[in-house]
Amino acid sequence: MQDSVLPGEQRPRLFGREAEISAGLDVLRRADGGGRAAVEVTGAPGIGKSDVALRMSRLAADQYPDGQFHINLALSTGPTDLVSSILHALFPPEPPLPDRRDQQLALLRTTLADKRVLLLVDDIVSEEALLEILSVDGPFALVGTSRVKLSGLSDLVCLIDLGPLPAAPSEELVRSVAGPGRLTGEQTAALSAACAGHPLALHIAAAHLARRPRVNADRYLSEITNPDRSVKALVAGQTALQPVFQQSFDALERDQAQVFSALGVLPHMSFTIDIAAAGIAQAPLDEVDDNLTDTAALLDSLVELSLIEQPDDDRFVMHEIQHRPADVRAVIGDATGGRRSSCLSRHSRPRAVVYRCDRFPGRGGDRPRREQYRSAAVAGRGPSRRSRSRRDRPAVRGPRRPVVGTGRTDLPALGPCCERAGRSRAGRSQQGPPAAFR
Repeated sequence: MQDSVLPGEQRPRLFGREAEISAGLDVLRRADGGGRAAVEVTGAPGIGKSDVALRMSRLAADQYPDGQFHINLALSTGPTDLVSSILHALFPPEPPLPDRRDQQLALLRTTLADKRVLLLVDDIVSEEALLEILSVDGPFALVGTSRVKLSGLSDLVCLIDLGPLPAAPSEELVRSVAGPGRLTGEQTAALSAACAGHPLALHIAAAHLARRPRVNADRYLSEITNPDRSVKALVAGQTALQPVFQQSFDALERDQAQVFSALGVLPHMSFTIDIAAAGIAQAPLDEVDDNLTDTAALLDSLVELSLIEQPDDDRFVMHEIQHRPADVRAVIGDATGGRRSSCLSRHSRPRAVVYRCDRFPGRGGDRPRREQYRSAAVAGRGPSRRSRSRRDRPAVRGPRRPVVGTGRTDLPALGPCCERAGRSRAGRSQQGPPAAFR
């Protein structure tokens, strides 16, 4: 076997990841020579997976005296094969490794059967690739990172999913990178909120200001909070946020990419399956309902790829920092804004009427009038606002406009009552939705 090598840590301190590192270390140290230990760190692009995996690997290195090896699959120029990549890390170039697959697996099983080694594997792309390694017995440890949630391996691997940093660690990270005195407390909090707790975005923004002490911090904050320019503005030297997101987008299949771009049509808030289907198809309401199953499967695949989250059974939300490039793609494909307007007006408002009439049958006038509204809504049209008096209108009350770009997920879902339930006047934006929509 070759001499073991783990890369050095680029950041001496990780903020807000103590619980995740401790959970991984418990698994790596608990094995104690009794069998294989496997920990996988998953999460969105740029969320800090490699830093966390490397930290726990270095802290557990003394438990694996036969060696620690790093395999970065992201550096491969062609299709990656995890078995051969591990063998190339464990053995010198000469003599050559066997070509046949069964011989490679046999060599790997023989090597790991009695060796206490730690394998740190970056950028695992599928469950299938990992299953071959998990079929090998021995006292070794496998620490991996993946943008895929690897849900099918939850009974075989300790899965640690990383999310955005809370406010306090985010601000601590910004102060550490920007340096003392560069930002006021208010500016530090504003930058943390603008980056929505995304570690890479926080590092880039703070480093940009640290190396440009004469740049007006408030002006830079206005740049990174502008949805149209924020992703492009997050650049520090040769480190940029946009290529990280672009890599994930380029790896999507055609249908997944279509859904991800269509989500940029919507304001940044939670949404339901029917609204996502409306944004994709631009079809009549009854045809959209026929596509709900396919849309649900595509949304679930994006959840698995850590590109969107599912906070509730029927609600989805995209991380704010990831919504911005999706929004830019949607705007490029919708220069006139017609697609966004059509999605919200033709689909959201009728569904709000249906929802209100079904859920609150005692409100909104007599039953025949409600049925008239409901029939019109299902047909994809609503009764004319001018043709009915205030007394006849369905009693759909609540905040008036969606709070775009705030990153709030405590607002009602952008679904059956999205256009009315998701709207908010400036004077009432802090009050949240009325009780009927909570």
